[in-house]
Amino acid sequence: HRTPANIQHGARVAAPGFYVMDTPTQDDTEILTGLGATGVDSICIVLSNHALQAHPFIPTLQIATTRIPSEADVDVVVSCEDSAYLAEQISSLIVQAYNGHYIPPMQNHGCTGFQITRGRLGVSL
Repeated sequence: HRTPANIQHGARVAAPGFYVMDTPTQDDTEILTGLGATGVDSICIVLSNHALQAHPFIPTLQIATTRIPSEADVDVVVSCEDSAYLAEQISSLIVQAYNGHYIPPMQNHGCTGFQITRGRLGVSL
């Protein structure tokens, strides 16, 4: 069951709130590019198998829910049941990244991507 989108892919958000962006493709880089276009200040990705390319302009924090082969490429590995500690750890990294005092690993490695979606019916030649 998917939560229905309440903003279009890449649409600028005009007011604070909870938004779900339409994703016309399943390409991670296109999704991150669309999120960046909405005006977000940071992106948090929850993943379970491997790190993803980060957005080149927006701090992209990656949180692994299980142990993964590339733990050095993620910002947080969930290793405890203490949700308050985890929330503090993640929010602290968001603030540090926003203020320029922390560079997420994938951005620090230069492993970033930017790609504008061609949409549901896009054609590449």
